[in-house]
Amino acid sequence: MSKGSVIPPALILLLGIGILAASAGIRPGMLDQDPGPAFMPRISGAGLVVLSLYLFLDREPHEGLPRGRALFKVLGTMALVLAYLNLIEPLGFPLSTALFLGIEMAIIGVLNPVLLIAAPVLLSGLIYYLFRFGLDVALPATRLFGVLI
Repeated sequence: MSKGSVIPPALILLLGIGILAASAGIRPGMLDQDPGPAFMPRISGAGLVVLSLYLFLDREPHEGLPRGRALFKVLGTMALVLAYLNLIEPLGFPLSTALFLGIEMAIIGVLNPVLLIAAPVLLSGLIYYLFRFGLDVALPATRLFGVLI
């Protein structure tokens, strides 16, 4: 991030506050040693708030808004995140995540076609496998992925 840009810290602050607000309604853990399901969202939200405050303080105040290619990257990423959130249920986690990662890599400038295909597929498959079989957490998956994995 270039020094002076106020948009990323503001968006990170809003995201952190949103995560903290959303986790306020999650039930606490059932045992004394059990942090409960709200633990990670609250830690993540608090971490994002602290990060945004650091980024606000570590800037020079006279930088303008992103322009040209940088603006395309910001707007493209925002649109891609919205599309990802809407496609994760119908397409399933592995496929939507692989598409998201591949397109985002192209947006930020990765041009190697092998890397654009291999990294997203391997990473989304690894994350799905770890959550599904390592942590026994069900993630949305299409029938196709349910058969293949």
